[in-house]
Amino acid sequence: MHKRPFHSTAASVSSGVAVAGQPRPGESEYEYYRRIYRDMPYFSSGRAWTDYAPAYRYAMEQVAMLDIGGASFEAIEARLQGGWDDARDGSRLSWPEARGAVRHVFEDADARRRARAPRRES
Repeated sequence: MHKRPFHSTAASVSSGVAVAGQPRPGESEYEYYRRIYRDMPYFSSGRAWTDYAPAYRYAMEQVAMLDIGGASFEAIEARLQGGWDDARDGSRLSWPEARGAVRHVFEDADARRRARAPRRES
């Protein structure tokens, strides 16, 4: 299976126009990940949306449930990994394969949180 190193695609949105790393207007976060998952560096050839969908869904649920404000992915990774087997829902992805998609969702959520945070003036 071909894997590429992970680099977050999180980017800001200005003037309501979708840019790389963001859902298009009217597109849900879930639909966005479905559209782009094959182009992500963590995508493993031979895997399908049915393998990645549970990883994205799990990550979105965990981001919504966990207080991740400012926490690094590495700080919560063990907890996320520990819940993956119960969340797999038929996915063939092992944790090392699912990790990139879960991290992607986490980093996108963190980028949105930082973009909403008030900026401090020096």
